[in-house]
Amino acid sequence: MNEEVLIEEGIVTKVFNNEVEISLIETSNCDSCVTKDFCKGERSKTIVLKNDHNLNVGDKVKIEVKGRTILQTVFLLYGIPILILLLSFLIFYQMVETNKEIIASSISFFAIGIYYLMISFFLRKLQKQFKVNVIKES
Repeated sequence: MNEEVLIEEGIVTKVFNNEVEISLIETSNCDSCVTKDFCKGERSKTIVLKNDHNLNVGDKVKIEVKGRTILQTVFLLYGIPILILLLSFLIFYQMVETNKEIIASSISFFAIGIYYLMISFFLRKLQKQFKVNVIKES
């Protein structure tokens, strides 16, 4: 079975150390995308990746991301925190006697903060698991 692959086009805008900043180009596929509202607007769509292909400023590239990688990333960044929020709130709401909502909510948000700190601490290891392919165009 073929796995879905998301392909984006971009231009290298900066080269620093062993990394490149790639500005993504809006394509006709953007109009039919479900998440297009998150991309459009004031923010530019840029991505920073390792410079494994000796890319230079101005190089045109294609970025390939497997659908499974996108789903894993979404689950890691949004799914798990929602579960932490709900479960910790329900558990601490039952355990606390006074000011249930305030204490349970505070602990829940604190738990999410700890989770995101752990994610940022292990970011380099996580980046190796979520593979993004960069292809230099001729």
